[in-house]
Amino acid sequence: MPESRPDLAGKYDQDQANVIDIADQNMSAMVWDGKPFFKGIVQHSGRPSKLWQFPQAVVPGLGWLGKVADQKEMVPMVGKVYFAPSDPVYFMPNKSILVYPDLRNGFTDGNFDGLALSSINKIQFDRLAKIMAKLESIHGLYIYNIEDADAAFESSSLQVINYYPDLTKLRVETLVDGRAVLQIRRLKMLQHLHLGAVKGNRADLFKSIHGLNRLTELYFTNVPLTVDAVKEICSCQNLEKLKFLLKDKNIQIQGFELEHLASLKKLKWLTLESVRFSPTLIQALVKFRSLKTLECQLDREWNRGQRMALRQALPDVDLLLYWQVAGEEMQRRLHYSPGQNQPDNLTK
Repeated sequence: MPESRPDLAGKYDQDQANVIDIADQNMSAMVWDGKPFFKGIVQHSGRPSKLWQFPQAVVPGLGWLGKVADQKEMVPMVGKVYFAPSDPVYFMPNKSILVYPDLRNGFTDGNFDGLALSSINKIQFDRLAKIMAKLESIHGLYIYNIEDADAAFESSSLQVINYYPDLTKLRVETLVDGRAVLQIRRLKMLQHLHLGAVKGNRADLFKSIHGLNRLTELYFTNVPLTVDAVKEICSCQNLEKLKFLLKDKNIQIQGFELEHLASLKKLKWLTLESVRFSPTLIQALVKFRSLKTLECQLDREWNRGQRMALRQALPDVDLLLYWQVAGEEMQRRLHYSPGQNQPDNLTK
């Protein structure tokens, strides 16, 4: 474990060249009054709201804000942006910030819950990480969809992760070696952890999460599920939400891997992707006594008998099934409410 926080400013100050070249230059000029963007709590539509006021600009302006760190669920940072006082607010900076150095002074620490660095390349990541180092009180950090990220980029990711002293939520998809997870300073303090794209030393990845009892939410993207991995996951006894997101169609969940997960007595939400039907799968899921919600992306369309076998195994669980149909862009989606055997068709 590192003994001291990395100095992000010191690391990135040396890279001053080509800042304009690595950002979009199609932005109209932004005019700023020199005051902090965050204006505090104000009255808006008859109720108190948190207010940010950003320069008028071509969308998305300086980036996106949202209650979750997902650009599809966020609003552009242009003009006035409001959130309820109790809402968490996550910030995803746009690379256009690199073109307007003065505007960086409008950001102040203490009014963002989390920071997402996504949909940028390695050089832009380094520059934005330096600029956003001032937001050191954030609790959530999300690093994903970094263009041209490679094994050498892993150390840059770790330096940024280990800079923030108060992290309790972390999503990172740039640690390609499972051994790197052990170098996360705040690992034992995390409540939410999302790991993806780990290609080497996966056994070390799962060993690193052994006994993380502060964890309530654990997500994996494109990390194969094995019996040994499940045994390590089960050592995190306070897990309430568990997701296996398998975008790689060569990885499937067949059922025998899941049996031990039923020992997670507090588990309320389970998401499985690329799920193949088998009697073993049904036998494993019937043991999940505390489960309230199950999301399953099926490996293909299951017939009605197969779907009913799953429904009868978990009759009181909120059940969402979805699958891709060959030749169609949209997904087919069925939702079974607790206690109901007839699904609602959510396909749009």
